[in-house]
Amino acid sequence: MVKKLLKFVIIFQHADNKSQSTETSVVGLLRYKTFKDLVEDHPAEAFGFDNKKDLLEAIYSFYSKEQEEEGGVLGIRIQINKKMPK
Repeated sequence: MVKKLLKFVIIFQHADNKSQSTETSVVGLLRYKTFKDLVEDHPAEAFGFDNKKDLLEAIYSFYSKEQEEEGGVLGIRIQINKKMPK
């Protein structure tokens, strides 16, 4: 399920060079019970991975099954507004 939000902006900055940043807008929230459910609904390439197995392994290297069960999963869909020069 995707819920639209208006006027929420996230700016990602390079850890070593703050002048390298990307401004994005939040265009939707994705709520799921599990990461597997989230991954099944979207291509792995949308997350920067070649396959869903590697994507799930990467996700679970950050989040435990217990955290997943306790809080569920919230994905944030973004669109890039502008990239700052390198």
